Amino acid sequence: MTRHHRVWLATLVFVAAALLAGWLLGEVLVA
Repeated sequence: MTRHHRVWLATLVFVAAALLAGWLLGEVLVA
């Protein structure tokens, strides 16, 4: 369970980082 939870957490963090990077890139392009 710990390993599965760790993988799920890593995936969630990766998705959040990707969304944040895309948002920041959009802000820079708009600005």
